[in-house]
Amino acid sequence: QVGTTFCIYFPKAKESTALPAKPHPPLTIARGKEVVLLVEDSDEVRKLILDILEMQGYTVLAAHDGIEALEIASNTQQKIDVLLTDVMMPQIDGKQVADQLVDIMPHLKVIFMSGYSDQVIAKHGILETDMAFLQKPFTPTQLIHKIRQTLEEQGA
Repeated sequence: QVGTTFCIYFPKAKESTALPAKPHPPLTIARGKEVVLLVEDSDEVRKLILDILEMQGYTVLAAHDGIEALEIASNTQQKIDVLLTDVMMPQIDGKQVADQLVDIMPHLKVIFMSGYSDQVIAKHGILETDMAFLQKPFTPTQLIHKIRQTLEEQGA
């Protein structure tokens, strides 16, 4: 015989780790009716966020970068309620997109998202610490909650 045999011994559990009899019911999240301009350079992440938002009733205009977002915003007839943008993107970052859009749409609510922490982003001068921020990765519930919170806090 050739090879190695490993024997791993685990201590016996003192308590039963039985699963709950039935899973928790899903959380009810308020459905949206607003228009969201989504700016995300990752195709997979953009598609996932788009699907989540559309399932919750939002109309989503999706852009793969800041330049496309500015084009969409200037060409749409719809009133955009929320800009949901990644912070770090090639060519034009999320802060620059937000600044340009808020200049022409003062009512626009802005939510930034990033895989970097908000403190790291603020330290590099990209965001002020009081801006709406969503840390990646996030759950669908966290995403919808942040959008609703931003709309309600800033007077939707």
